[in-house]
Amino acid sequence: MKQTSERVFHDIQKIFLWIVEYKIQHDGNSPALEELMRACGISSRSVALYQLHRLQNAGLICLSGRKQSRSIRVVGGEWRLTEVALVNGVAK
Repeated sequence: MKQTSERVFHDIQKIFLWIVEYKIQHDGNSPALEELMRACGISSRSVALYQLHRLQNAGLICLSGRKQSRSIRVVGGEWRLTEVALVNGVAK
């Protein structure tokens, strides 16, 4: 059964928004492929990589390096340190 373009867009959007939220919550770090699969209900590594490449082809993310899931850059996004709490002179 072929997916409708609306369903495909929804799947890609869901994955993209999850990646953005993950990076926000994890100081700009990218998720492991297994984390992405689990969170987005993807059953195989090849499908997860396929979806990442679709996001890259759409210009939403850039993949670099061999382990592509851990090297996701959101196009137009950046992570900045906004506040550091110091406890006894050590960043926490």
